[in-house]
Amino acid sequence: MHQFTRSKTVAFVASAFMTLVCLVDAAIAGEHAPQHMPALTSPTRHEGAHINTELRTFYLYNKLPKGFMPPTGKGSIHEVIVQGRFAVNERWGLMVRKLGYVKTNFEDSLPEDSGLTNITFGVKYAILAEPSLGRYLTVGTSYEAPLGTLDAGNIELQGGGSGMSDTFLSFSTRAGDKTAFQASAGVDMALDSNHDSSFFHYSFHVDHEIFPNFFGVFEGNLLTTIREAGRNNAALFGEYDGYDIFNFGSSDGGTVATLGGGGRYRFSDSVLVGAGVEFPVTSREDIVDFRVLLDTTLQF
Repeated sequence: MHQFTRSKTVAFVASAFMTLVCLVDAAIAGEHAPQHMPALTSPTRHEGAHINTELRTFYLYNKLPKGFMPPTGKGSIHEVIVQGRFAVNERWGLMVRKLGYVKTNFEDSLPEDSGLTNITFGVKYAILAEPSLGRYLTVGTSYEAPLGTLDAGNIELQGGGSGMSDTFLSFSTRAGDKTAFQASAGVDMALDSNHDSSFFHYSFHVDHEIFPNFFGVFEGNLLTTIREAGRNNAALFGEYDGYDIFNFGSSDGGTVATLGGGGRYRFSDSVLVGAGVEFPVTSREDIVDFRVLLDTTLQF
């Protein structure tokens, strides 16, 4: 049975407490309605339903689990990503979901490297758009071009194959003046099924204005393999898919569920900053022991 580490326990208690505060205070009206909050813990897969214009950058520190690639079985991943979204009109939006740089530190279990990520871009359309209520139902699609330059010896971490195509549905709404809810689900399909694995993903997000301009955030994510690639044999490689950073093309897929929480502060109508943690709650951890995320968003 999966055992929680001290850091996971602390993060879980903090997230649960923040959620309780949000629920207790959800019925109290504020001075203004909350504006759109982007997802914090699954930024490259949880695409918001809002059609908006923004520029966002985030830093992710990913601690590898102790069982990763024996004999060392430890290490970390550092990732910096830039995202951009442009509202063509009230219903149509363009997006760049993934463009950045990754540095790996596998502690001698695999060769270390640093390089560019793949590039993910696409379009989304709001089937339902009620801006005054913060209510949107949006469908979208994106393509992940295999232009990355990162590997671990002879294992391609970014680049290679024919890329990925992600089709998703997102929903957002508001409960009172202070609380907002978002959810998304999608299928991220490999165009070369021999090279990359394919996944189903689901995420939810709740944010609540605890103090003026300070928002508590609680989120959950699920990622499950729906088609294994077999590029890396699990008997030698282990049970790792790469979660939302890499795609190992493993022959042994599975399901990972995570919880996360944190906070955001809105300095102005245009500037939003955030910080949070994420950790797995399933026995399968993939490459995530825990992770810390920091981001800055400029909304126009």
